[in-house]
Amino acid sequence: EPTNPNDPIFKLPNVITSPHALAWTDEGFKRVGDMAVAAVLDVAAGRLPKVIVNKDVIGNSRLKERLAFHKARSAK
Repeated sequence: EPTNPNDPIFKLPNVITSPHALAWTDEGFKRVGDMAVAAVLDVAAGRLPKVIVNKDVIGNSRLKERLAFHKARSAK
């Protein structure tokens, strides 16, 4: 972002574009912040965050190693 205004996608008849943020409210930003903090705290405690965009990462061995590391560290 920002997308080049000359990008060919804008010329397609079946494409509708909109700004990235469709809602801009204090409540929305608070919720996003709360979710981000919860995810950081989950990882710091060695837990899988509740909200994961890329579900393919869940089975990744590197992620499992890092979560185990943080879980052991938080138990001290």
